[in-house]
Amino acid sequence: MKGIGKVGIGLGVALMSLWILPGPAGAARPLNTDDAGTVAVNKFELDLGYGDESVGEINRGFSLLLRHGITERLDLYVGTECQLKPESGLDEVNIGFKGVLIPVKGNFPGFSLSVNLEPGQSEYFINAILSQPWGEKLLLHFNLGYTNPEAFKKGDIFWGGAFDWAVVKRFNLVGEFFGEEGLGSENTSTRSWLVGGKSSITDYLVLDIATGTKLSEDPGWYVTGGMTLTF
Repeated sequence: MKGIGKVGIGLGVALMSLWILPGPAGAARPLNTDDAGTVAVNKFELDLGYGDESVGEINRGFSLLLRHGITERLDLYVGTECQLKPESGLDEVNIGFKGVLIPVKGNFPGFSLSVNLEPGQSEYFINAILSQPWGEKLLLHFNLGYTNPEAFKKGDIFWGGAFDWAVVKRFNLVGEFFGEEGLGSENTSTRSWLVGGKSSITDYLVLDIATGTKLSEDPGWYVTGGMTLTF
């Protein structure tokens, strides 16, 4: 990722299949909270992820996301997921883009906007992203997004805060606290946390693993792992 570091990215819009595919489109694996960086110009990044969640019932699935850097401030992506349990099958394809309005420079924050769409559907997700460097090894990310699941109906607000700490060379510790606020008739809200790590095996391969849970009466646990290839 130009200006932010090369990290994996997850995808998703529905905020509790959000474990299988992280919520905001463009969120850096294994996080759900996005960063303000984009893919380097003319580069591709391919994410492969696996998620296993036990909250009431077991949910398992794989995710795939391909991104391409169009300019220094714009990347495009396409992604999908395959759920293994409780129902098997390939999900709808999602497409989107992220644009940098203010790049991260030194200790000054960067700001980006991302938009995710599902072709042929009225659903969309738009996310405002702020990334703040804190010294040479720590990055903080803050998100505020809105998803509209159906036309002419109120959607949900997504929010999240995350850290990405370069503990040693080629290993970063990551964590986040995030949730959603329902604006529709159900008016539901969720709170979740996640902590994990990612390791740059080479300049072109990053592996990650993380675990987390919802803050609810039946929180359960979630484990995810994946990899990001840059070419």
